[in-house]
Amino acid sequence: VLDINTGELCYANAGHTYPVLLKENPEFLFPDSGIAIGMFENSDLKDYTITLSPTDGILLYTDGLTEAVSPQNTFFGMDRLLDVVKGIQIEADASREVVLKVSRAVAEFCDSNEPFDDMAILTLARSESGCQGLKLPVTLSSFDEIKKAVFTAAGDTPEIRRALLACDETLT
Repeated sequence: VLDINTGELCYANAGHTYPVLLKENPEFLFPDSGIAIGMFENSDLKDYTITLSPTDGILLYTDGLTEAVSPQNTFFGMDRLLDVVKGIQIEADASREVVLKVSRAVAEFCDSNEPFDDMAILTLARSESGCQGLKLPVTLSSFDEIKKAVFTAAGDTPEIRRALLACDETLT
């Protein structure tokens, strides 16, 4: 949960990869990874809170990214991910820059190797110009509003439609 006015972010980790705090010297956040959500009725996840400054962001990704394999049979890995995002200035279009830079680095690393796992990347960047949010209830009916906002901001491309599919699955 992000308070877009203060930058306070409350988060938990339900068996996922470690988020990257995007700042001048990016670093991993190491919350207790807990158990995968949905496995048991009481998963007892621990909440963590940080405050993102106007020049900070968060990078979330699936394990298919860090476990991408090169032709030499090595993993892309967490260290390489940090190296890729070093030096990115968090500004208005930083989220797009981070996703493109990481995607290209993984593709170059893998060369001709086909990915064996899905790869998803999500970034959230807080800029000094502030945040604009779309406040919607988490319901299936909200998806039409999300789709309209995404098409307006990013266009209607095959890549955007794949991202919207992930949003639809999340809401479902």
